[in-house]
Amino acid sequence: GNLDSRNGQDVLDLFYQLHAQRQMTLVVITHSIEVARRAQRVVWIRDGRLGELPSELRPELEGMS
Repeated sequence: GNLDSRNGQDVLDLFYQLHAQRQMTLVVITHSIEVARRAQRVVWIRDGRLGELPSELRPELEGMS
């Protein structure tokens, strides 16, 4: 859903805690570079197809965890 930035961070923190503690798979769909930076893996979907992450976005995602 659309949450304000503080509540959005709280929800993501909870999801990542569950992932770490219970080894749960977490799938997050987002348009937010800030959210994508927290991911272990980023998959790009365009026009309903999986593809390579566009080169212009790679520098923005450097330093991902």
